[in-house]
Amino acid sequence: MISDINGVATFALPNAADQLAFGSVSYGFLHQTYAGLFQLNTRAGYKITGYSLSGEFGGTRTVQAVPDGLTGTVGTAATRAALSIGAHLPDGSGLPTRSHSLADLNGSDGFTLSSGPLDHTGALALELDGYTYGFGTPSTWKDGNWSSTAPSTADVWLKDSLRLTVYTTAVPEPHSYALMLAGLALVGGLARRRNKA
Repeated sequence: MISDINGVATFALPNAADQLAFGSVSYGFLHQTYAGLFQLNTRAGYKITGYSLSGEFGGTRTVQAVPDGLTGTVGTAATRAALSIGAHLPDGSGLPTRSHSLADLNGSDGFTLSSGPLDHTGALALELDGYTYGFGTPSTWKDGNWSSTAPSTADVWLKDSLRLTVYTTAVPEPHSYALMLAGLALVGGLARRRNKA
């Protein structure tokens, strides 16, 4: 847990970054997957009003060009990545899954997946799924009798831990409603007395 202030609890999920990372692909492909299941339980007297998952992908692709005037084959470099989050309720029903995907990233790609407004009391199971994929083939060419090969590279990764943020609010107890109604009645009575004066 990173913080828990004013009904906003934030958690770091470092395992996703570890499991989705791989070295540069220069020939062939690499495919990494991630799956996580988290059970949320609020403190007594609170309910979940929403959650969000945020992170940032990084990626690079490089392909060596065939030198001018030479005959050859240009290599390839491709990447793909995706993350999704969904929620399952104790009765077996679920909330809509939110997802983010990308292809052939050169640079950074930040994202936030939000549940939208919720009004949920009790346990909530969150399921996270993700993958990263890289594919590369080298560039090749001939210069007279000499053959040359230059690798292409493909990388994609999560730049840091995923952040899971859960929003909660207190659920007023029945006696709280009674006190609030009594307070409103008292204010109403004072206002009426002032009008008569």
